[in-house]
Amino acid sequence: MKMTLTAKLKLNHTGAQKAALDGATLAFRDALNYTSVRAFEMNKCSGAAKIQSEVYTHLREVIGLPSQMACSAPRLVAASYKGLWTKCKDHHARQKVIQGVKPGYAPRPFRGFERPAKFVSRTLEYQYGKDYSWKKDGRVSVLTLKGRQVMTYEGYAKHLDLIRSGSEVGAAKLYYQKSKKQYFLLVSVEVDLPDPQPGDHTNVVGVDVGQRFHAVVTDTRNRTQFFSGKQNNQIKDSFARVKSSLQRQGTRSATRRLVALSGRERRFIADRNHSLA
Repeated sequence: MKMTLTAKLKLNHTGAQKAALDGATLAFRDALNYTSVRAFEMNKCSGAAKIQSEVYTHLREVIGLPSQMACSAPRLVAASYKGLWTKCKDHHARQKVIQGVKPGYAPRPFRGFERPAKFVSRTLEYQYGKDYSWKKDGRVSVLTLKGRQVMTYEGYAKHLDLIRSGSEVGAAKLYYQKSKKQYFLLVSVEVDLPDPQPGDHTNVVGVDVGQRFHAVVTDTRNRTQFFSGKQNNQIKDSFARVKSSLQRQGTRSATRRLVALSGRERRFIADRNHSLA
């Protein structure tokens, strides 16, 4: 049995290397937004090959992306529009159900296609062996617009052991954490695990997740445990009230405060989910 893990590696980059990574991530974001506009003009096209044939030359000659990045951008945009088409179909199906229950109900239009999908975050997708690779001295080499940048990295010890022991790695994502002004490489790692055998398990646990109770756990011995979400929901509501107040102000300082608040909210949710798991 194979399981895929995501190893988060902190890149120890110099100032010059960070500038090269900045240039690559910003150019890739520009490429995604340009490709998104072209896909929108092509009747919200979700075919990666068709989109690539339209934008590849522009991405290479005008934006200056390497060939592999110029192929990755259309695939990411196509996946985004496929998701929007799925949401659109689900939306229309729900509206038909409501019309059947409420005669005279005016169906609401799907707003996901009012404008081209916009990409904001500074992330960059790498393909192993083409855009990034491991060096024999324990460093990683990543592709930028200014050539390859070789740097050391840090991470969770068990993840590092898996990488250095030759575990199969796949695509990676270059991620920029604005609060720390630091780049991370998120690498997918495949791990071989022995297949579970019926005799290895003496008890089976079922988990039902929700909002009022984040989790309800029951096992085959009729033991049950409830994890209430009341306190966490109160904190989330508090975040929502503060965000709504800041959004109404619309000042530059309020925008900066919103960015910091979103980071706090994300960390809070991640911490609660981790503690619950």
